[in-house]
Amino acid sequence: MALTDDQKANFSEELIAKAMQCETPEQLIELAKAEGYNLTLEEAEAYLAEMDDIELDSKQLKAVAAGACPDCDPDCNRCDRYNNNPGCVTGNTLVMLADGTEKRADELTSQDILMTWDFDKGTAVGRKPFLIFNQTFNKPCNVINVRFSDDTAVGVMFEHLFFDMTLGKFIAVNENKLEESRACIGHDFAKVLPNGDFVTVKLTDINVEKKICNVYEIIAGEHWSHMVNGMFSGCACTLGMVNRFDFVKGELRYDPQKKLADLEKYGRLPYAAVAEYVSYEFYKQNRGDELSVAIGKGLLTVEELQGLVAKFFDCFFDPKKIKYISA
Repeated sequence: MALTDDQKANFSEELIAKAMQCETPEQLIELAKAEGYNLTLEEAEAYLAEMDDIELDSKQLKAVAAGACPDCDPDCNRCDRYNNNPGCVTGNTLVMLADGTEKRADELTSQDILMTWDFDKGTAVGRKPFLIFNQTFNKPCNVINVRFSDDTAVGVMFEHLFFDMTLGKFIAVNENKLEESRACIGHDFAKVLPNGDFVTVKLTDINVEKKICNVYEIIAGEHWSHMVNGMFSGCACTLGMVNRFDFVKGELRYDPQKKLADLEKYGRLPYAAVAEYVSYEFYKQNRGDELSVAIGKGLLTVEELQGLVAKFFDCFFDPKKIKYISA
């Protein structure tokens, strides 16, 4: 029998992944037959065309995942942004765990449960990290000292996110855009307490000094945010994801009505679009269907998504195994 829309919508992730590996209509017809479906040549051609329409530039993604950048020499070892600039915080930064205690970034393990934030419920929750990227620099490098009104200070390398309560969204403190970052001095920022409540403190200063240090990039599963020296923060590469929906003013919670409107406007990214690069478990756990909103709003470009695939490829396919990367 031919495929109906309902049948296609209910394909298992394994079957979708197999279908995406088919390069010719004949291969797809054989696969369908093995799964109990009868496809005509025209139907197979149409389905392959449909798969091409929702793929995110397969050739480029494959190249990036293999370690090359789309527009670089094929022998390069990934682009500087994702290899030489890991971003985030210095190793002595304290990361809050789910029980309210703190642990140095350079002492975290795969068994630690980080305090992160459920943006739908507006509450603190615990999740394991799915990635820790660490890099040690043997010569002095620029460290951005981000200071707040309660004397909290966070050492940032290259770029890191903090939640600006005045603007109602995450902002990036970026070494290459310091004046933009300093424009937020005087704004209120969210600081999370050990019991999961939050208060606001003002950003008072951003300055740069040279240091020899190690740097850690940390991402908590599902919600992609964490607390550094108490400050509500996130990895810079997740900016488009964590800001994909509008927040309720004065709260760390997505506006449910605006979120629903965004999903109706942009739809949901089907698993078939990323099945070749992401396990279904990871896709579901990390709300991969909502990538469509980030991309539709221009908060996450296909090129940036390609970089994420290249950097986190292994943990996209094995969400139970933390991805440690040392550069």
